Amino acid sequence: MEELYFNKPMIKDFEKIKTALRKTVSDERSFRKVLLACEEIFVNIASYSKAQSLQVGIEGGGGRIIVTFSDDGLLFDPTEHCGHKGFSELDTGGMGISIVRDAAEKMQYKRVNERNILKLIFRG
Repeated sequence: MEELYFNKPMIKDFEKIKTALRKTVSDERSFRKVLLACEEIFVNIASYSKAQSLQVGIEGGGGRIIVTFSDDGLLFDPTEHCGHKGFSELDTGGMGISIVRDAAEKMQYKRVNERNILKLIFRG
């Protein structure tokens, strides 16, 4: 398992996650799917959560890729986010969570010790 740590995560930091995913996910189609979902989550954390720290764990094996995000930002449970939006609602934001939901086999969220912990499980 690879662990990455970010203080005050910024969009440019995503390159480190991309590099770690490339080492873990060998199939190109799976890589693109996992990369897109992880980028959506990372950008949301870096842009909106006010997180001062972020830890990302990446592990692969047994036909699965598991990516865990743990941040100290504002409480936000993406598993409670409403489903797909209609065309007229596209400009209200929130489409990224729908993309993640479609890409991941499973999303698990919990709030522990003032941290958001989101686990994304993909078929690899």
